Amino acid sequence: VLSSFGGPEVIRVVGELPLPRVAPHEVLVRVLAAAVNPLDCRVRAGYGRAVYEPLLPLVLGRDLSGEVVAAGGAARAFPVGTHVFGALSPVAAAGTHAEYVAVPEAHLARKPSCLTHEEACAIPFAALTAWRALFAAGGLAAGERVLIMGGGSSVGTAAAQLALARGCQVAATCGPRSRARLGSLGVTQLADYTAGAEGAVGAVARREGWAPFDVALDTVGTRASERGAVGLLRKGLGRYVTLHGQLAGLVGERGIITGGAAAAVELARKKVLHRLSDDVGYHWAVMRQDADAMAEIGWLARAGRLEVALGWTLPLEEAARAHALAEDSSIGGKVVLTPY
Repeated sequence: VLSSFGGPEVIRVVGELPLPRVAPHEVLVRVLAAAVNPLDCRVRAGYGRAVYEPLLPLVLGRDLSGEVVAAGGAARAFPVGTHVFGALSPVAAAGTHAEYVAVPEAHLARKPSCLTHEEACAIPFAALTAWRALFAAGGLAAGERVLIMGGGSSVGTAAAQLALARGCQVAATCGPRSRARLGSLGVTQLADYTAGAEGAVGAVARREGWAPFDVALDTVGTRASERGAVGLLRKGLGRYVTLHGQLAGLVGERGIITGGAAAAVELARKKVLHRLSDDVGYHWAVMRQDADAMAEIGWLARAGRLEVALGWTLPLEEAARAHALAEDSSIGGKVVLTPY
């Protein structure tokens, strides 16, 4: 439970809480594994304070995999006993770092039998974020070329697999640690961001004939990653999509109404700027629930075509340590909590 903002030490494990109430279109899930996402760590540290502070005390956690133990009166998709996986809204106050959680059934899919609960829970939030960025914001279509800045991240890896499954050509930047993994997933156009000027994505893409790209997804969010990606897009039709837009930050600082209005103005300004200076589209992407996306993610995971690497698995009692590990850039893969 998070009652105040700060470092990992502010997280408290509470022994007994009432079971969540189940709304008509929800199911009650016994959580068997739940991932720790970067958003969990950022919220704990005070990100989006205007949104999350009124929700305190709150339970963190967005991803889950577990077993349905009860269903609301209008819930029909998952009978009691079904093993499911999915993700909650980014602003849910009752998260998945718990033994039980109530979840709208539209936010779930059947857990692939080929995956453990630990493996399954690592997928949904990253994959939904990637899906929304590529297809909802970026409009990526079969046969197009996509560049992923930060392909070694959970979202970047998920994006690469989703794009490949749609029949797209995929290039990505990554570090040496992620190169073999991305290659094993079928991404052959890789630029090492640690290799200096000769290894920079712009130099490699032009030398190897990868560019121009139709869509660039930026999971890094630096000025350099933005300029590097924008410069490789197809003029007129190329679309730049960043996961580091200012909507959440401005809403968190100024509240929903004032912050939302400021974000709309800033996004419009950047759209005009990039169209005039670079002749490309500019888009912000945020994770949101999408039943069609979750259905596709479930199908791909069951087919063995979508996975996210695991790092550490810890008991729920070690949630504070899990946050510290999740913030450690030297740790590869998702950190997962298991309540039992």
